[in-house]
Amino acid sequence: MSTRAGFTLIEVIVALTVGSLALLAGMAVLGFVSDRSIHSDDAVVGAIGGATQRATLVEWLSGARYRAVTGEEFVGMQQDEGGEIVD
Repeated sequence: MSTRAGFTLIEVIVALTVGSLALLAGMAVLGFVSDRSIHSDDAVVGAIGGATQRATLVEWLSGARYRAVTGEEFVGMQQDEGGEIVD
């Protein structure tokens, strides 16, 4: 028996095939992760925009006061019609 140095052609082809399948699977996973990160970024931007609008409205409404032209503050009164409160 003689000793051989190196690989046979079949061994090289099998190794290249296994390596390419591993790279293909890795690229598919990276593509999926990239798509998911884009969707999560969009969701975060929407949530932050909604929270900012809400905070702006709360601040604006908390500072709002009903005032007459003369400067007197408005005090609402409930009106009772037939046992039902109507405003």
